[in-house]
Amino acid sequence: MTETSTAPERAVPGLEALRRMERRRPGQESIARTAAVRAGSSSPSVVHRMLGGSPVGSAERAAFDAARGERIVGRELDALPNRWIVLHSLPSPGTSGDLDHVIVGPGGVFAVTTRFVAGADVIVGDDDLVTSGRRMPFARSAVSAARRVAQLAGRSLPPGVAVRGVVVVAGARTVRRGSRHRVVDVREAAAVREWLESHPPVLDDDAVEGVAVQIAQSYEATAGALPRGVTASTVTSAAIFARLERESAVARRIRVLWRAVGVAVLTGALWVSFTQLPAWLALHLG
Repeated sequence: MTETSTAPERAVPGLEALRRMERRRPGQESIARTAAVRAGSSSPSVVHRMLGGSPVGSAERAAFDAARGERIVGRELDALPNRWIVLHSLPSPGTSGDLDHVIVGPGGVFAVTTRFVAGADVIVGDDDLVTSGRRMPFARSAVSAARRVAQLAGRSLPPGVAVRGVVVVAGARTVRRGSRHRVVDVREAAAVREWLESHPPVLDDDAVEGVAVQIAQSYEATAGALPRGVTASTVTSAAIFARLERESAVARRIRVLWRAVGVAVLTGALWVSFTQLPAWLALHLG
């Protein structure tokens, strides 16, 4: 009896690139930037910590908040059904930014840009978000991300299917739409998954994979291959970021405690004043 051997299945370059991309975690690039800046910064003083000061310095604040937002949005996107392909945190060589999330599914192709606002009320303007008197531009970066993804997808996009730019707001207390941008959609993190699934199907399963593979292949052709697995620097960056998150939570609790102490002291002072005032007046004016 002769043994028959089967030749090993040949790896498809684009599919291998897609698998590498799918291993990227939400906020991975922003976490790495946070850790890099943090490594060169001095630790907060003991007094700063005792007063509940934030452990996150101004130098790393933007990257830290970006990572927090991307992780919140990423959890929502990762809960999409298996027919959707979700890619996170793809570095953009030569720039300080990245593609936060790229989504390919039955409802189309989407380039998602996140904006994180911690517990704030947000008004959506024509081209920016307004919160606490501060303006956060979104239109230009969202349009640029959509254009970048469209270039990567190239001719794999069927006729009539365009990449849509989406801005997802994370961490806000309320989001009110003051106006509607003509090109960019603005959604809240908690509602983005339902919104994506509400789109009528324009891609079948083969087209979804074909577009995603083309995006991955084009990306690595221009930006270089991503690491095959988790690197030591990724683990270190994640540990630094996790520590900052824990310290930030502790600082928030300390600030709440100090506010409670302040209210208690003020209340006590007022109580003493009102209860002792008649006796003081009688003693000095009687």
